[in-house]
Amino acid sequence: MAGGSEAFRAKACFRESTDNWEFQDTHADGWSAAFSYPDNALSRQLRAWDSDGAGNGWNKLNMEYPEGRRMTISLCSHDRDAGVSHGCTARSPIVS
Repeated sequence: MAGGSEAFRAKACFRESTDNWEFQDTHADGWSAAFSYPDNALSRQLRAWDSDGAGNGWNKLNMEYPEGRRMTISLCSHDRDAGVSHGCTARSPIVS
């Protein structure tokens, strides 16, 4: 499953066969892409940042989720230097 937003200029996908999340910042605008994803127990949302610039490949997270569990994700934009959030997409449901 892949998702993305031009407004937030980020992409994320879940590779079911490896339990890997992949996410990336897709636009060089001085903002960092943030990816909000569930922990292994699916009990809380964590956040990972793509703060190394846009357009330079996927960041990967290996999670080992239980099979067939429903979870939600969202993508966010944030100016980390200024400490200003530019918002997040609505939470999208995914099944592991």
